[in-house]
Amino acid sequence: MAFNGSPTIGRVSGIPIQLHWTFILLLIVSLISPIFFLYILLLFSFVTIHELAHSITAKRNNIPVKRIILYPLGGGSVIDVSKGTPELELKIALVGPLSNFFMGGLLGIGAILVPSGAAHIIFQLLFLVNILLGVLNIIPAFPLDGSRVLRSYLERKSDEHTATIKVARLSNMIAWTSMLLGILFLFIGSYTETYRVLLAFSFFIVAIYIYSGSQSEVYTSYINGVADKLRLSDVITDRYMRVSPKTRLERIYENLMRDHTRPILCKSGSRYLFIMNIPTNIIRIKRGELSKMRISDFGVELPSISSKASVREIMGEMELEGSPAIIILNRGRVAGLVLRDKLSYVIASHAGRLDHK
Repeated sequence: MAFNGSPTIGRVSGIPIQLHWTFILLLIVSLISPIFFLYILLLFSFVTIHELAHSITAKRNNIPVKRIILYPLGGGSVIDVSKGTPELELKIALVGPLSNFFMGGLLGIGAILVPSGAAHIIFQLLFLVNILLGVLNIIPAFPLDGSRVLRSYLERKSDEHTATIKVARLSNMIAWTSMLLGILFLFIGSYTETYRVLLAFSFFIVAIYIYSGSQSEVYTSYINGVADKLRLSDVITDRYMRVSPKTRLERIYENLMRDHTRPILCKSGSRYLFIMNIPTNIIRIKRGELSKMRISDFGVELPSISSKASVREIMGEMELEGSPAIIILNRGRVAGLVLRDKLSYVIASHAGRLDHK
C-alpha cells in the first residue's frame, strides 16, 4: 500500500501501477452483472495502456516517472514534467490519446472482418470505447490531457489560478453535458438494451470523472497559491531525533519518553530513513526478538531537496515521491525536516486566514 492509499498491483518497465479506490469500488459494483464486469476489465486494460504510453514516452526522454494511478476512465501518470520542455510535455500528453485511437483502429478493422453476432457486437463496442477514450482525452476538461494544453495557453494572459478556474468552468459544462447524453442513451435509440445501458454507463462515468477532476484541480491550484505565500521557516522543523542503524530500540524508546520528540531520522550510508511504527511498548517484547530487530526495519527512505526551494516546490516533491516527509539540505547538510502532517496543518491555517480577509 502506498502513502496515497492506492494499492500497487504490479510494475511495468519499473513503473509501479496503482489502483485508485474508485476503480476498486467500480469493480465491486460491476460484479452484479458478468457483462458489466467484463466491460470494466476491458476498460481497465485500455486505461492502463493509455497511461503506459504517457509514462514510457517520458522515461525514454529521461523524465522521471514515479507511478501510475488508475481511475475508472483515465489515470494519473506521476511524472516530473518540470524536468522537460513544453514541447516534450505536449508530446507526452498527446501520446496517450493516440494509443487509444490506434487500438480503436485495430478493433474497428476487427468489427468489419468479424461476421454479425456476439463477437461483432463486442468488437464494435470496444472500438467505440477506445475512440471515446481518445476523444475524451483531447477534450479541454480536467483531468484530461487536453485541459493541460488549454490551461497552458490561458496562462499566457493570466495567472495559473485564474486559468485553472476558467478551464474548470468549461469542465463542469462538459460533465453536465455527458450526464445528459447518458440519460438520453437510456431512452433513445434503436440499439439493444444492453448496448444502450453500457453506453449510458460510460457517459455517466465520464461525467463523474470530469467533475471530480475539475474540483480537485481547483483545490490544488488554490493550495499552491497558499503555499506560494509561505516561507521555509513556516514549515521546517529541527526537532527530530538522529539515530544510526546500530542504535538500540531501548535508547530510542527512552528518548521518546523523555523528550517527546516524535520524528526519528536515521542515516544509513547515503540514505536517510524516516523511522515509523516502532514498537511503543518494548517491555512486552522478548529480549531474543528485540535483539533481532534493526532500526532500519522500521524506516522509509526520504527524498531530499535544497533549502533554497520554495514551499510549493517542497510540497510538489513530497507529492511526487508519495513521502511522509522530506529532508531539507543546506550545502549538503541536513538543515531540518518538513513533515507532511505539519505542512498540511500550516497550509490549512493560512488558507483559513486568507478566507476570512
